[in-house]
Amino acid sequence: MMNTIDKLSSQIDQACRAIAPLWPLKHFVAVNPFVGYADRPFSETSEHLKQVHGDYPLPKISWFLEQYRENKIETSKIVEAIAHASDEIRRAFANKEVELKLETFLQESIEPFLEEEVPYQLETFSSYVDKREGSQWNHLLKQEAAKWCAAHFDKGQSSWRSPWCHLSFFEAWRKSVKIDKSLDCSEIYDTRKVLAKIPHEPLQAIANAMDVLQIPQERVADILERTLLKLTGWGGYLRYLDRENELRGKDSDYGLQLLAVLLSYEVILHHNLKSDHDRMLGWQRSLQEDLSDTGETSIPFDLALRLLWQESLERSIEKSFQQAIQPAIPDSNDRPTLQAVFCIDVRSERFRRALESVMPKAQTIGFAGFFGIPAEHHIPGKPSAQALCPALLAPPVKTARSLSDLTGEKWQRLEFEQTAAIDRKRAWKGFRESASSCFTFVETFGLSYAYKIIKDAFGMAVSQRKPATALPQFAQAMQPADRVNLAESILRGINLTHNFAKRVLICGHGGECANNPYASSLDCGACGGHAGDVNARLAANLLNQNSVRQGLEARGINIPEDTTFIAGLHNTTTDEVTLFDAETKPTLDLEKALAQAGDICLLQRVADLDTSVKKPSLSKIRAKSRDWSQVRPEWGLAGNAAFIVAPRSWTQQSNLSGKAFLHEYDPQADPEGALLNGILGGPLVVGSWINLQYYASSTDNNVYGSGHKAIHNVVGGIGVALGNEYDLRPGLPLQSVSDGTHLVHTPCRLHACIAANPATLDKILEQQPHLKDLVTNGWIHMISLGEDGSQWLKLQANGTWTDSQREIEEEAQV
Repeated sequence: MMNTIDKLSSQIDQACRAIAPLWPLKHFVAVNPFVGYADRPFSETSEHLKQVHGDYPLPKISWFLEQYRENKIETSKIVEAIAHASDEIRRAFANKEVELKLETFLQESIEPFLEEEVPYQLETFSSYVDKREGSQWNHLLKQEAAKWCAAHFDKGQSSWRSPWCHLSFFEAWRKSVKIDKSLDCSEIYDTRKVLAKIPHEPLQAIANAMDVLQIPQERVADILERTLLKLTGWGGYLRYLDRENELRGKDSDYGLQLLAVLLSYEVILHHNLKSDHDRMLGWQRSLQEDLSDTGETSIPFDLALRLLWQESLERSIEKSFQQAIQPAIPDSNDRPTLQAVFCIDVRSERFRRALESVMPKAQTIGFAGFFGIPAEHHIPGKPSAQALCPALLAPPVKTARSLSDLTGEKWQRLEFEQTAAIDRKRAWKGFRESASSCFTFVETFGLSYAYKIIKDAFGMAVSQRKPATALPQFAQAMQPADRVNLAESILRGINLTHNFAKRVLICGHGGECANNPYASSLDCGACGGHAGDVNARLAANLLNQNSVRQGLEARGINIPEDTTFIAGLHNTTTDEVTLFDAETKPTLDLEKALAQAGDICLLQRVADLDTSVKKPSLSKIRAKSRDWSQVRPEWGLAGNAAFIVAPRSWTQQSNLSGKAFLHEYDPQADPEGALLNGILGGPLVVGSWINLQYYASSTDNNVYGSGHKAIHNVVGGIGVALGNEYDLRPGLPLQSVSDGTHLVHTPCRLHACIAANPATLDKILEQQPHLKDLVTNGWIHMISLGEDGSQWLKLQANGTWTDSQREIEEEAQV
């Protein structure tokens, strides 16, 4: 029995990890929705997800044909994709008795054909009954489970809290269901009787469900995954909670408890329906069918067609980046007038290009927007700290707001005052919404809100984004050597160890919008879904300290006395830059240059935001950030397609149109590849998460996105549901990837273009198995540019590197 329970526990853990984590709205982070399948090939996962969701995670063929007619997919790239088609695609064409060549490929794509029948798929008991009898049990059980998730995990949105929120989720659910009559109203009886037989321990409850439902051992893992996929939103949020605890070395079993709840509902339904012998016999037969051993080694033909189209699209996009990356040596080694460090975010690429046009002798640098300081930031009065670092990390550095001259009693008093202010707001909110006072409140105070409503309606409200004026500081005393270590890692990470300018700008970024539950999705992903001003100010303050500079000098990094580090925040919605801290206030020429660059950048973006604008007004465009009816204040990271790890000089002469993450890297300064290892294991993985979330939300927004903003309903302050739906939506809103008619984001997988030789990259991939899975299984395209940028070698699934340029030339000759 112990071995059985251990095996079941392992299978449950595997099922929970197949669910992509869902970050809460307060710091929404883009996540790879396929993260649980990264160890499986893209094509295999696509076939599997069609069984689950009814379609492949690929654009429709009609969309590909539209791109082909608009010449966004080149005929030559289709020929290339066909020439390098995988064996499984070739077998699919052979089984269909269709010759794999350009003419027949286009013909098969244009002619309507019946999509191949979805093969047998394993189902939960409620889904089986619904499919057999046309009932709605599965919908009802999901709705009930989601209802109790929202009640238990509510973050203060609800006026009435669950009386059992202090208990574990599974135990709270048991107490709730005992007195709830919803199932009885739906003709599911004996709930309390069945519940009494279900063990109180979640793991034992799941084991009990496997026995009651008579799940064969070889089907257990699949049933567990299918059950969790019934609530991908809430399952994702609980996976997020588990993951956060795991990163911090804590035990956590929220996913296990949700699985126990869902399976307990299946057991209750089974008890009510088991009297029908034919129904139960059919259930047992469905469990015995073999869904894997079909004797086929190829993929479905319709999937083969879409994979070829996807590959053709991505080869066309790859060509544009190959033309844009032009290795070059900087014109001179003169001291720059300015060095500006920005986040690698694709929106920073536009601003950097605009700033370089205004200040030709300025040097811009790309670096992950937390600027090497993974901070756990405490704000007085807030119940929890902000993790200002990539989601892959648990922040080790403790920081806090307004520590200067506030110690002991003063700090506690400030925290008390902030907490009291928040409590007063909550009390006022409760008064407005309570059953006894809500009507009286509207009649008495309603007109007093007219002025605010008018201001909001006409975009006259004040800016929503107000960076804190108080200087953030390290909350724990750091030894001098630790400060020097941190400063050295920052400078070496951005490849800034010599030839310092007089002014070095460290510029974080954040978005600004009104009435948008997904506001944090416009902030910095490298800062955990927060704005990057705190990290920028911490880094600038650290590098301005004389003791730190003296320590750096001993390590070969000599910062001139006249060099000043300045912190800033780039508002990506308005393209305005705020500079911080009076003691390092720059001269007016820098402020003017940043303002000019912002205007240039904004004018370039206005056509993307609103094609009907002929004579754009900068003030009206910026007012969009304060317009509560605006569903597209900015496009965020839509359009991202490449992650370039190379010197800025290699891309400086090209307009990348905000489609590339740009990370500064000099291979000559990193002979062992240690810095590159950190870049690929951190920022590149985060970039792939962003890319694949935009990819999935564009491909099938109904499944992987969050639908139309107009009917978003915030649930528990955690996520959104569509209208009165029960489950949280996992991805981006439709308006983040579409203009209402066409997709703004082209769904393509990320092209990682790296200034390193294949041997160096192979060594790093061996050290990072998860990254290797992403590349060899087709979730990322990895391209070696060589240390001098003279090559274009693409890593294949079998681990070999191919010369794309040579292949192109050979194809042209043919």
